[in-house]
Amino acid sequence: MKSLLIFCMLLPGICQAQDSTRFYTQKSVWRVLFLPLGVTNEARLGPKTTLVSTVALGSYFGARKDLTNTTTNTPDTYYGIYAGLSVAGRYFYNFERRLERGKSIRANSGNYLTVKATYNTPTLVRKDPVQSTEINNAEGASVQVMWGFQRTYRKNFYLNLGLGLGARRNYVGPSSDFAIGYTFPNRQFVPVR
Repeated sequence: MKSLLIFCMLLPGICQAQDSTRFYTQKSVWRVLFLPLGVTNEARLGPKTTLVSTVALGSYFGARKDLTNTTTNTPDTYYGIYAGLSVAGRYFYNFERRLERGKSIRANSGNYLTVKATYNTPTLVRKDPVQSTEINNAEGASVQVMWGFQRTYRKNFYLNLGLGLGARRNYVGPSSDFAIGYTFPNRQFVPVR
């Protein structure tokens, strides 16, 4: 939580410290995610910074043996589906280098550093034969600090991968973010003469 507060305090300085005459980031990029299932919007804050808002469905699944039932050796399977809401600030650091090498920065394709705050709802759909009290360890609020990259390829195929550290209730350790989806084309307004 302290990392998020520090990032929020430094964000205006990062946005203004850049050359304000040239924007590398697009004003608004909408995406539909297939993995995980959801919708995301990336809005420009500055020349190299964006704010990413996401609503998605998450899931968990597994198998375990019911120790109270000694008549069967078959493990019981369990699964659950929950909703997740997240907000992240991203700083892209390699736009110039990508342009120099002739690579695209379309739809904010580049490498970034991010601080992400997430809230996962309690389980919406659940199957648990043993009725354990706590399976979904991702439930509640969390904060992640990550390095990542995102690309929008031809035909608007979207890929995002982030790796770093995260903290949530009773857990501090490695964290990751992975998404595959479709980036909606940015339709520019062209005045009619």
